[in-house]
Amino acid sequence: MILSDWEDYAHNLGGELITEMDAATYCDRWWLVLPEIDGQQNDECELLTDDYGDHHYVYQVFLDDYRDRMLKKLATEHPDCLSTHKDIKNLPPLSVLKSLLDAGYQDVSYGNDECPSYYLEIVKEGGDVYERFIYIYDDVSEDGERVSEVVKFKVRDESEIYPSEEVGVFDTIEKAIEGGEA
Repeated sequence: MILSDWEDYAHNLGGELITEMDAATYCDRWWLVLPEIDGQQNDECELLTDDYGDHHYVYQVFLDDYRDRMLKKLATEHPDCLSTHKDIKNLPPLSVLKSLLDAGYQDVSYGNDECPSYYLEIVKEGGDVYERFIYIYDDVSEDGERVSEVVKFKVRDESEIYPSEEVGVFDTIEKAIEGGEA
């Protein structure tokens, strides 16, 4: 990825990419700074290099750790769900996980489900409570083989009082969260 790609990536996560020339070495110094997610203050990665090719590898290691910490934060209510469907949880961009966290969703993925699921408890005006689920599923063939890295978001409401309701299937997490709002 080039510098502008990393700037866009950091911005989409609510962070920033800071660049400057190191006066002593004349090398570029980059800082990828992302929002704090779990009380740790080390959510930044600093590089001093004159070889742009190394940035991708180092940042990817940093972002993999950041993804793991976001997934762990999403599984605070149900920690046993953390490792379920990890292959699909690793497909969407980090911005999807951040959107789920920001909206208050929690991981409730179970082994007998076909895909990861996240829920949010919602109280209606009359005090009735229901759960809104967002399912993240990957693009697979009829044989169950993954055919692309594309994911979709299915929204469903469930309640003990009201019948379950399919809200819709969305291409982006933003549309899923918005489309699922009552």
